[in-house]
Amino acid sequence: MFRAATWHRCAALQYKALHVRSIERRFLTTWRRCTAVQYRARHGHATVRGFSMAQMHVPTIDLAQMHGTPSEYAALVESVRSCCHEGVGFFYLVGHDVEPNLFSQVEEMAKRALRLPASAKAKIDKRNSPYFRGYEQAFSEKTGGIPDAREQIDTWSELQPVVGGPMYRRLLGPNQFFDDATLPGYKALTLQWHERLSGVAKSLLEVFSLALELPAD
Repeated sequence: MFRAATWHRCAALQYKALHVRSIERRFLTTWRRCTAVQYRARHGHATVRGFSMAQMHVPTIDLAQMHGTPSEYAALVESVRSCCHEGVGFFYLVGHDVEPNLFSQVEEMAKRALRLPASAKAKIDKRNSPYFRGYEQAFSEKTGGIPDAREQIDTWSELQPVVGGPMYRRLLGPNQFFDDATLPGYKALTLQWHERLSGVAKSLLEVFSLALELPAD
C-alpha cells in the first residue's frame, strides 16, 4: 500500500520549523498553521482552511478493477479523477501485484543503507554522478530555496548515457549503487523494486490518461 497523508507533510514542516534555525522565523508560521490543520482534522471540524472533511479524506483505490468488468474499470477511472481533481489529491493504492514482503525488504534495506558510516555513503555521493544519481546528506538539497531536512539516495531508471540532444537528456544514465562488500544485495533489490513499481506506474498512467479523457496509451 502506498501512503501519502497531509499529517506527515505537516510533521515534516514542523521539524524544519524547529530545527532549521536560519529560517526559523519563516517556518514558525507554517508550523502553527499545520498544527491548526491537524487539530481541526482530529477533532471533527467541518472544514480545514476552506476544505471540507470529505475533501481532506484520503480514499483507497483498488487497481485490480483494471482487470474487472468495463463498468468496474470505468468506476476506477472516475475514482482517480475525483480524488485527484476534486479531492485531497492523494490515495492509498491496493490491488497491485507487488508482493507485501518486497515492501518490508526494501524498507529494511533503506534503513541499513542510511545507517552506513558517512565514509561509505560518500562513495556514491551524487556530486560524483553527471546524471544526478546517488546519495545526498541532510540539508544539502533545497526546495523553494529552503534546505530539506532529509538525507536521500536518488535512483532512477538504469540507462546508458545519451550523447548530444536536448539538455534534459543529461539525466539519462546509470545509477550509483553500494557494492556487495559495503551492503550485500543492495543493487539487486533496488533494481527489482524499480522494475516492480515501474509496472504499477504504467498501469496508473493509463488510468490517469483516461481520467483526463486522453487515449489510454
